[in-house]
Amino acid sequence: GQTIVLEDYLEVHPERRGILKKYITEGRIHVGPWYILPDEFLVSAESIVRNLLLGHKIASEFGRIMKVGYIPDPFGHISQLPQILRGFVIDNIIFWRGIEYNQTQGNEFIWQGPDGTELFALHLPKAGYCNAMSLPEDVDQAYKLIKEAIDDLLSRETSKSLLLLNGVDHLEAQPHIPRYYSVSLHFHLLKICNYLTVNKSWATISATYPDRPLGILIPPAHKTTLLFILSGSIT
Repeated sequence: GQTIVLEDYLEVHPERRGILKKYITEGRIHVGPWYILPDEFLVSAESIVRNLLLGHKIASEFGRIMKVGYIPDPFGHISQLPQILRGFVIDNIIFWRGIEYNQTQGNEFIWQGPDGTELFALHLPKAGYCNAMSLPEDVDQAYKLIKEAIDDLLSRETSKSLLLLNGVDHLEAQPHIPRYYSVSLHFHLLKICNYLTVNKSWATISATYPDRPLGILIPPAHKTTLLFILSGSIT
Protein backbone atom coordinates (compact mmCIF):
# COMPACT_ATOMS: atom_id res chain seq x y z
CA GLY A 1 0.00 0.00 0.00
CA GLN A 2 2.96 2.39 0.45
CA THR A 3 5.16 3.60 -2.39
CA ILE A 4 7.86 4.95 -0.09
CA VAL A 5 9.29 1.42 0.01
CA LEU A 6 10.22 1.80 -3.66
CA GLU A 7 12.41 4.76 -2.77
CA ASP A 8 13.91 2.93 0.19
CA TYR A 9 14.65 -0.20 -1.84
CA LEU A 10 16.18 1.67 -4.77
CA GLU A 11 18.36 3.70 -2.44
CA VAL A 12 20.05 0.40 -1.57
CA HIS A 13 19.72 -1.27 -5.00
CA PRO A 14 19.48 1.47 -7.66
CA GLU A 15 20.56 -1.02 -10.33
CA ARG A 16 17.25 -2.91 -9.95
CA ARG A 17 14.94 -0.08 -11.02
CA GLY A 18 14.40 -1.61 -14.46
CA ILE A 19 13.39 -5.07 -13.27
CA LEU A 20 11.23 -3.58 -10.50
CA LYS A 21 9.38 -1.41 -13.02
CA LYS A 22 8.94 -4.43 -15.30
CA TYR A 23 7.33 -6.53 -12.57
CA ILE A 24 5.06 -3.68 -11.47
CA THR A 25 3.96 -2.96 -15.04
CA GLU A 26 3.21 -6.66 -15.56
CA GLY A 27 1.12 -6.78 -12.39
CA ARG A 28 3.46 -9.18 -10.61
CA ILE A 29 4.11 -6.58 -7.92
CA HIS A 30 1.36 -4.21 -6.77
CA VAL A 31 2.21 -0.77 -5.37
CA GLY A 32 0.27 2.23 -4.07
CA PRO A 33 -2.00 3.98 -3.65
CA TRP A 34 -0.43 5.68 -0.60
CA TYR A 35 2.98 7.26 -0.19
CA ILE A 36 3.03 6.30 3.49
CA LEU A 37 0.37 4.80 5.74
CA PRO A 38 -1.38 7.80 7.36
CA ASP A 39 -2.64 8.23 10.89
CA GLU A 40 -5.86 9.94 9.87
CA PHE A 41 -6.49 11.72 13.17
CA LEU A 42 -3.04 13.27 13.52
CA VAL A 43 -2.86 14.97 10.12
CA SER A 44 -5.03 17.33 8.10
CA ALA A 45 -7.34 16.34 5.27
CA GLU A 46 -4.96 18.14 2.92
CA SER A 47 -2.15 15.87 4.10
CA ILE A 48 -4.21 12.75 3.38
CA VAL A 49 -5.04 13.96 -0.14
CA ARG A 50 -1.43 14.88 -0.89
CA ASN A 51 -0.32 11.52 0.51
CA LEU A 52 -2.50 9.83 -2.11
CA LEU A 53 -1.41 12.24 -4.84
CA LEU A 54 2.26 11.48 -4.22
CA GLY A 55 1.62 7.75 -3.92
CA HIS A 56 -0.24 7.76 -7.24
CA LYS A 57 2.49 9.80 -8.92
CA ILE A 58 5.26 7.41 -7.87
CA ALA A 59 3.23 4.27 -8.65
CA SER A 60 2.31 5.59 -12.10
CA GLU A 61 6.00 6.22 -12.84
CA PHE A 62 6.53 2.50 -12.28
CA GLY A 63 3.68 1.55 -14.59
CA ARG A 64 0.66 0.62 -12.45
CA ILE A 65 -1.31 1.89 -9.44
CA MET A 66 -3.01 -0.52 -7.05
CA LYS A 67 -6.49 0.89 -6.53
CA VAL A 68 -7.03 -0.62 -3.10
CA GLY A 69 -7.66 1.48 0.01
CA TYR A 70 -5.32 -0.63 2.11
CA ILE A 71 -5.01 1.07 5.50
CA PRO A 72 -4.97 -1.61 8.20
CA ASP A 73 -3.26 -0.13 11.24
CA PRO A 74 -4.72 3.24 12.39
CA PHE A 75 -6.89 3.14 15.51
CA GLY A 76 -9.84 4.58 13.62
CA HIS A 77 -10.93 6.08 10.32
CA ILE A 78 -12.32 9.54 9.58
CA SER A 79 -15.85 9.78 8.25
CA GLN A 80 -14.72 11.53 5.05
CA LEU A 81 -12.37 8.72 3.98
CA PRO A 82 -14.98 7.20 1.60
CA GLN A 83 -15.20 10.57 -0.17
CA ILE A 84 -11.42 10.97 -0.34
CA LEU A 85 -10.80 7.47 -1.67
CA ARG A 86 -13.61 7.73 -4.23
CA GLY A 87 -12.00 10.94 -5.43
CA PHE A 88 -9.03 8.79 -6.46
CA VAL A 89 -11.28 6.18 -8.12
CA ILE A 90 -10.81 3.76 -5.21
CA ASP A 91 -14.09 2.01 -4.35
CA ASN A 92 -12.93 -0.13 -1.44
CA ILE A 93 -11.08 -0.18 1.86
CA ILE A 94 -9.23 -2.98 3.64
CA PHE A 95 -8.67 -2.30 7.32
CA TRP A 96 -8.06 -4.01 10.65
CA ARG A 97 -8.34 -1.56 13.53
CA GLY A 98 -11.30 0.79 13.50
CA ILE A 99 -14.32 -1.15 14.76
CA GLU A 100 -14.98 -4.05 17.07
CA TYR A 101 -16.02 -7.40 15.63
CA ASN A 102 -19.48 -7.22 17.19
CA GLN A 103 -20.27 -3.94 15.41
CA THR A 104 -21.00 -5.57 12.05
CA GLN A 105 -22.63 -8.79 10.90
CA GLY A 106 -19.63 -10.01 8.93
CA ASN A 107 -16.18 -9.29 7.60
CA GLU A 108 -17.51 -7.46 4.53
CA PHE A 109 -19.94 -4.56 4.46
CA ILE A 110 -20.65 -1.23 2.79
CA TRP A 111 -19.20 1.79 4.61
CA GLN A 112 -21.06 5.01 3.98
CA GLY A 113 -19.65 8.54 4.31
CA PRO A 114 -21.77 11.45 5.59
CA ASP A 115 -22.53 12.56 2.01
CA GLY A 116 -23.74 9.09 1.01
CA THR A 117 -20.49 8.03 -0.68
CA GLU A 118 -20.04 4.27 -0.27
CA LEU A 119 -17.04 1.96 -0.16
CA PHE A 120 -16.86 -1.80 -0.15
CA ALA A 121 -15.18 -2.53 3.21
CA LEU A 122 -13.22 -5.61 4.17
CA HIS A 123 -12.56 -5.94 7.91
CA LEU A 124 -9.49 -8.11 8.47
CA PRO A 125 -9.66 -10.95 11.03
CA LYS A 126 -8.47 -10.71 14.63
CA ALA A 127 -5.08 -12.03 13.49
CA GLY A 128 -4.82 -8.80 11.54
CA TYR A 129 -2.95 -8.28 8.27
CA CYS A 130 -0.85 -11.43 8.69
CA ASN A 131 -3.31 -14.30 9.12
CA ALA A 132 -1.16 -16.57 6.94
CA MET A 133 2.30 -15.38 7.95
CA SER A 134 5.45 -17.45 8.46
CA LEU A 135 4.08 -20.57 6.77
CA PRO A 136 6.51 -23.49 7.13
CA GLU A 137 8.00 -25.27 4.14
CA ASP A 138 6.51 -28.55 5.35
CA VAL A 139 3.20 -28.78 3.50
CA ASP A 140 1.39 -30.70 6.24
CA GLN A 141 2.26 -28.08 8.84
CA ALA A 142 1.37 -25.28 6.44
CA TYR A 143 -1.96 -26.95 5.68
CA LYS A 144 -2.84 -26.99 9.38
CA LEU A 145 -2.11 -23.28 9.80
CA ILE A 146 -3.95 -22.31 6.61
CA LYS A 147 -6.96 -24.40 7.63
CA GLU A 148 -7.09 -22.60 10.99
CA ALA A 149 -6.97 -19.23 9.23
CA ILE A 150 -9.75 -20.27 6.84
CA ASP A 151 -11.95 -21.53 9.68
CA ASP A 152 -11.53 -18.18 11.41
CA LEU A 153 -12.53 -16.32 8.25
CA LEU A 154 -15.52 -18.58 7.64
CA SER A 155 -16.86 -17.74 11.11
CA ARG A 156 -17.52 -14.17 9.88
CA GLU A 157 -17.88 -14.86 6.17
CA THR A 158 -20.17 -12.61 4.14
CA SER A 159 -19.17 -13.73 0.65
CA LYS A 160 -17.34 -16.74 -0.76
CA SER A 161 -14.07 -14.83 -1.15
CA LEU A 162 -11.53 -15.23 1.64
CA LEU A 163 -8.29 -13.29 1.97
CA LEU A 164 -5.10 -14.90 3.30
CA LEU A 165 -2.21 -12.49 3.91
CA ASN A 166 1.22 -14.06 3.99
CA GLY A 167 3.31 -10.91 3.96
CA VAL A 168 3.80 -8.71 7.02
CA ASP A 169 6.17 -6.02 8.19
CA HIS A 170 9.48 -7.19 9.70
CA LEU A 171 9.43 -10.44 7.69
CA GLU A 172 10.97 -11.29 4.33
CA ALA A 173 9.06 -12.88 1.45
CA GLN A 174 8.76 -16.67 1.56
CA PRO A 175 9.98 -18.14 -1.77
CA HIS A 176 8.48 -21.57 -1.09
CA ILE A 177 4.85 -20.34 -1.09
CA PRO A 178 4.21 -21.05 -4.83
CA ARG A 179 5.14 -24.70 -4.27
CA TYR A 180 1.91 -25.23 -2.34
CA TYR A 181 0.09 -25.16 -5.68
CA SER A 182 1.85 -28.30 -6.84
CA VAL A 183 0.76 -30.46 -3.92
CA SER A 184 -2.33 -32.33 -5.11
CA LEU A 185 -3.08 -33.73 -1.64
CA HIS A 186 -4.11 -30.29 -0.45
CA PHE A 187 -5.70 -29.03 -3.65
CA HIS A 188 -9.07 -28.81 -1.92
CA LEU A 189 -7.71 -25.90 0.10
CA LEU A 190 -7.33 -23.90 -3.08
CA LYS A 191 -10.97 -24.65 -3.90
CA ILE A 192 -11.94 -23.04 -0.61
CA CYS A 193 -9.65 -20.06 -0.76
CA ASN A 194 -8.04 -18.90 -3.98
CA TYR A 195 -4.59 -17.42 -3.51
CA LEU A 196 -5.46 -13.91 -4.65
CA THR A 197 -3.97 -10.46 -4.37
CA VAL A 198 -5.83 -7.65 -2.65
CA ASN A 199 -6.10 -6.04 -6.08
CA LYS A 200 -9.04 -8.32 -6.91
CA SER A 201 -12.06 -6.72 -8.56
CA TRP A 202 -14.79 -6.29 -5.95
CA ALA A 203 -17.35 -6.58 -8.76
CA THR A 204 -16.80 -10.35 -8.69
CA ILE A 205 -18.14 -10.62 -5.15
CA SER A 206 -21.82 -11.47 -5.33
CA ALA A 207 -22.87 -11.26 -1.67
CA THR A 208 -25.35 -8.70 -0.41
CA TYR A 209 -24.38 -6.42 2.45
CA PRO A 210 -27.17 -5.44 4.84
CA ASP A 211 -24.79 -3.44 7.04
CA ARG A 212 -24.30 0.26 6.22
CA PRO A 213 -22.11 1.73 8.98
CA LEU A 214 -22.26 5.51 8.64
CA GLY A 215 -19.48 8.00 9.27
CA ILE A 216 -16.48 7.69 11.54
CA LEU A 217 -15.12 4.24 12.42
CA ILE A 218 -13.71 4.10 15.95
CA PRO A 219 -13.57 1.21 18.44
CA PRO A 220 -15.71 2.22 21.45
CA ALA A 221 -12.84 1.64 23.88
CA HIS A 222 -10.61 4.05 21.94
CA LYS A 223 -13.00 6.97 21.50
CA THR A 224 -11.29 9.15 24.09
CA THR A 225 -7.94 7.49 24.64
CA LEU A 226 -5.91 6.82 21.52
CA LEU A 227 -6.99 9.04 18.66
CA PHE A 228 -4.97 12.19 19.22
CA ILE A 229 -1.89 10.85 21.01
CA LEU A 230 1.47 10.98 19.28
CA SER A 231 3.50 8.21 20.86
CA GLY A 232 5.97 5.77 19.37
CA SER A 233 4.27 3.00 21.29
CA ILE A 234 0.84 3.31 19.68
CA THR A 235 1.16 5.23 16.39
